Amino acid sequence: MLRSDLVQIVGACPTWLRYVRGWDLASTEKERVKDDPDYTVGTLAAFDGESLWIADVVRGQWSALERDRRMMDTAKRDGPGVTVKIETVAGYKDTFTRIRGLLAGKASVRNTTPQGDKVSRAAALEPLFEACRVKILAAPWNAAWLAECAAFPKGKHDDQVDSLVLAAVTGRRRRMKVSL
Repeated sequence: MLRSDLVQIVGACPTWLRYVRGWDLASTEKERVKDDPDYTVGTLAAFDGESLWIADVVRGQWSALERDRRMMDTAKRDGPGVTVKIETVAGYKDTFTRIRGLLAGKASVRNTTPQGDKVSRAAALEPLFEACRVKILAAPWNAAWLAECAAFPKGKHDDQVDSLVLAAVTGRRRRMKVSL
């Protein structure tokens, strides 16, 4: 669905764009203790009107305490100009409130409630992939990210795609809108 073979790997991303970091949280203890648990992923992305730029991906299979520490460290590194978005469905509501408190003064934290299934939400990105309008910063996370995008929606994990959708797709009509 997401043609990772058409993604452009670039040496730098524009600094003038308004970036958003979307966090997909591995939410339950059950998910964290299975043999290959879900990942918590934070994707830093921006849309310039033509291309989607992915500047950073933070990913790990962490405990809740380690996840929170990584999120705080990432927010400090990103700076206060980066908006942080977190899903607030079911068990995430309390987590969102706690994380918003942890990141106070480091980032503007917004909640988002996803509409539709994850394949439908990711479909908003498909035309950008097809048009070679997805650009990622050359980094160690590239291989895992590209592999997961290529396998979506049938791959073992979809956390990086979910995180990308959170960072890149907002609004009721799923238009590309990164700035708030």
